[in-house]
Amino acid sequence: MAIAPTNVTYDGSPVQLRMDSQLLACFDPLSLDMLGDMLRADTPFDIAELLERANADHPALACFTIPDFRPGLFMLDPRDIKKFGDEDDDFDYSGAEQEVGDKPPDYFWVAVDSGTLIFADVAHLAKLVTLLTWEQYDRSLGDDTILPAIAEQLGGPHFAVVVSDSELGMQFDGDGTYTIPVSRPASERSRYGRQVMGTTYRFIADPTEESQVLQWMRSLNPPPIESRTNGGVVLYFKHLGPLIYDSKGGVDASQSPTVSIVHPRIRRSKLWTVGEVHFLATSLRKTFPELQKISTAFLKFLSSCECVYSNRRNENPFEHYLQGSIMNFDSPVYAFESGMTAINNSQFFVADDDSDWTVELVCRSLSLLGIECGP
Repeated sequence: MAIAPTNVTYDGSPVQLRMDSQLLACFDPLSLDMLGDMLRADTPFDIAELLERANADHPALACFTIPDFRPGLFMLDPRDIKKFGDEDDDFDYSGAEQEVGDKPPDYFWVAVDSGTLIFADVAHLAKLVTLLTWEQYDRSLGDDTILPAIAEQLGGPHFAVVVSDSELGMQFDGDGTYTIPVSRPASERSRYGRQVMGTTYRFIADPTEESQVLQWMRSLNPPPIESRTNGGVVLYFKHLGPLIYDSKGGVDASQSPTVSIVHPRIRRSKLWTVGEVHFLATSLRKTFPELQKISTAFLKFLSSCECVYSNRRNENPFEHYLQGSIMNFDSPVYAFESGMTAINNSQFFVADDDSDWTVELVCRSLSLLGIECGP
């Protein structure tokens, strides 16, 4: 028998799903065909309008905004699912005042009649309900190859299936109306495979030009030791201390005097990525005070460039050019001269780890404005 994928659980174990957006949809598989009728895989949609339509008769679709969101794998524990009243209690949104604004209205409850919930990244919802009809889902109960195949077509496990169980002591024990706390799901890992607190700087520059960031680092005395990586370079400041290794034999960036640079790159001719510099050592000021001084000096160097985005400003005149998940992160974005030239020439940008599907969504959105991303 094949092993169930990690985004499907029948026994109350946690599930994982990959999120490209901070909006998590939740619905009963019985709503698959209804959502399929409302959405088209190649057509952008308004989530607030979808929620209003889907919940017109009963709570068929819930939506949660993940706080402090960063793209990546997220874990959801079925024991976090909470029940509203008794199975026979009715719940509806009639008469409830929903917030109106930039974020979707608050639809936190969903009715379950099949004993199962599907969680999905809203960025992939339209394609998911096109691929996964109720008939397909029903077939998947006897064929454990169907859901993995759909995840592959989506470009990753951008959905999760949670089956209730009345014998595990969970509130999610069958039919009823359910929600999850707004603070769930929790980030399962960062792009480095573990949650590491540190300092990140971001910048925009022409990917075809020599890196001014790397030039600055090389000018330090003594200069760091460079190790090339896929898409960047790791700098080891040997004079500040030894490398510390984790249990798997990899360098523990949280305990080592290293800096990681992610170079800007070309995703499409009209779409470049934002460069990143990571000082990942924890308690940098106490652990590596000299590396902290380098971090401070680098920020001073970077701050001499134009700041094109900061979440501390009420207005960001260049945010139109910052697409994908760029504005989900706290650190400001600075532009070197080549970066400002690119923006003035209407170049667009995404985050380095935005998925291919996110890039595709950005390109579809831009195409509606008459802007083609190119190859």
